[in-house]
Amino acid sequence: ENFVGYTKVPVGLAGPLRIQGSKDTNDEFYAPLATVESPLVVSCSRGRKALYRCGGVHFQVLGEGMSRAPVSMFADTTDAVA
Repeated sequence: ENFVGYTKVPVGLAGPLRIQGSKDTNDEFYAPLATVESPLVVSCSRGRKALYRCGGVHFQVLGEGMSRAPVSMFADTTDAVA
């Protein structure tokens, strides 16, 4: 299952994934996956294999930002539970 180390949960590697982006990005990368579900690593590797066979992943960055979780704002608790 390709485990290469441990954090608080096992870490596996999926890859290589061929990524072709703008400018100088045209390389193969491995993705470390920290999970207690080892079939997840196998599933990601299977998907990676399909993408690799069709030439890799092409991407373009349209903007930068970071999101940690959805946030909902309400005027008060009554609106929140409505």
